[in-house]
Amino acid sequence: VKDAALFVARSRARSSAEDSAGALADLNEALALDPKNTDYLRDRAGALELLKRWKDAIVDRTALLDLKPDASSFSMRGADYVELKDWAHAFGDFDKAIALQPDDADYYYDRAVAYRKNGQKEKALADFRKARTLSPDYPEIAADLWNEAALEKVRHNLSHMMRGLR
Repeated sequence: VKDAALFVARSRARSSAEDSAGALADLNEALALDPKNTDYLRDRAGALELLKRWKDAIVDRTALLDLKPDASSFSMRGADYVELKDWAHAFGDFDKAIALQPDDADYYYDRAVAYRKNGQKEKALADFRKARTLSPDYPEIAADLWNEAALEKVRHNLSHMMRGLR
């Protein structure tokens, strides 16, 4: 087979069948035939993430960003860096995503999740609030549950309700 699109089509079928390793093998073949195809790089980075191969996903996202810089790819690479606990690179990428699309709530939300995982509560809350300001349909609970007192109250109320059901 010399048609990269056929490998990609089979990769998607394998991915749907939860054959991540097979999907990745097909994407490797597609990229061998068309190494600068941004769609194939994006797909392979996603397949690598499913396999928890964060460093390899970062390599593909970096290649993708070299070819076609965009906010989504910066944010996704930032999420890969979070998995590696490489906070400086993660926050750098989230900041770049926000600089490219400052009115997109998703990028503030992604950075808030990273701040939360890094233990930076105030920054996490600020970004959760900014995401809600930009997109009021974001769940309010995301910010509230970061507040330990509110979380404990939710737990207490749930526990109390469950005892009443017994």
